[in-house]
Amino acid sequence: MPEGEEGGEGGAEVRKGGAGTDAVPPPALLRPGRGYQPPVPISLRAPRPVPVPG
Repeated sequence: MPEGEEGGEGGAEVRKGGAGTDAVPPPALLRPGRGYQPPVPISLRAPRPVPVPG
């Protein structure tokens, strides 16, 4: 699958679709409402480790 190879880049996959696609992924994930209130496209592209108090 060509997508798997480009998946590593992440950003390239979204840009391939076009500028309009860039704003589509965020809302799609916000639909479920798993706690994604603030629209953060960067977080979805590269989830950074969050320090958990414990």
